[in-house]
Amino acid sequence: MKRFDYNEISPDGCIGKGREIAAKGGNWHFHSLSKGCSFNPRPEFNAFLIEDVDADVNYCAFCQEDFTPHCKELVVILHGDSVIEAAAIDPNWEAPPIVQAIEDCLAKKEAWHHHMMKPGCILSPNPKRHVISLERGSSTDIAYHDEDTDPLETLRAIEVMYFASR
Repeated sequence: MKRFDYNEISPDGCIGKGREIAAKGGNWHFHSLSKGCSFNPRPEFNAFLIEDVDADVNYCAFCQEDFTPHCKELVVILHGDSVIEAAAIDPNWEAPPIVQAIEDCLAKKEAWHHHMMKPGCILSPNPKRHVISLERGSSTDIAYHDEDTDPLETLRAIEVMYFASR
């Protein structure tokens, strides 16, 4: 597990912090770290992490409840409405192996989750690039996909599958 410093705040405070930073136009992103997630500093809980890149401050909330409903709101704030719309996927776009791996998880009804890591992300194995990670229930290995530019098409395909399967 990659360790990081954070200020612990309430779940509602964490969601509010994401909205607040976004409203100010700040550089930020978030992660939902489920129980057992390899990046979760307290894996006995679900965690929600807000990275305020401009302020170089991280906020983390822990609870037993799932943060997925809040993820949908914040992913739209962060990436735009089309990030969760299947109809917005470019029909000529070629899916990278990480998308195919997620399709495999869905076909096998295998647990999975992902993380989108922007440049500078504290969780990223390559903080100079855009990275998407995949953790599968059948493996302790983490799969990574990285690009020089924002991988919106890849993220869109993944988010559509993620929210459809929850």
